[in-house]
Amino acid sequence: IFVASGYDFADIAFVAVTGGLVAIDAGTTDGRARDALAALRTKTSAPLVAVIVTHAHWDHIRGLAAYARPGVEVIAQARFADELAVVNSAAQPFHYFFGDAAPASFRIAPQHTVTAPETRTIGGRKFALYPAHGGETSDALIIHLPDAGVAFVGDAFMPYFGAPFVAEGSVDGLLDTIAQLTALAPKQLIHGH
Repeated sequence: IFVASGYDFADIAFVAVTGGLVAIDAGTTDGRARDALAALRTKTSAPLVAVIVTHAHWDHIRGLAAYARPGVEVIAQARFADELAVVNSAAQPFHYFFGDAAPASFRIAPQHTVTAPETRTIGGRKFALYPAHGGETSDALIIHLPDAGVAFVGDAFMPYFGAPFVAEGSVDGLLDTIAQLTALAPKQLIHGH
């Protein structure tokens, strides 16, 4: 498990599997997403086989174009499209992260959406995927690696509900997510920032 910190506003994680890599989120820009993957190339040349998105906020999805290609499956929570509509309806924040190349809106369609807890085996490694409806967004996806005792929580535990510029998220959802993680009992949580 590798976490690329400092390449972007949000962290990008990579999980080694047999024959490839799975990215957890994709960062704020294509360039930063490519930079994080290039840094990982000092450790492995394994191809990217999947991207699992923790939620639809711009700082976790904007770099997807650098990773999404034939043979790379994009996986997100079933409420991803609804949350993406919220993101697209808000004014584009923080232009210094995007520069002049900021899109007017995001158009992303995952190949697989998670509607209920499920376990996917990718490259021989089990990824337990748990939809969550709280904390920062309604489309949170908790990614648990039971064999490693690690859970990727995205932004489910931010110091506010919703992005600072959009009213979303919920206290009840945050409490449900905490209960969900308590039941999983991971040894380590990896946050999105």
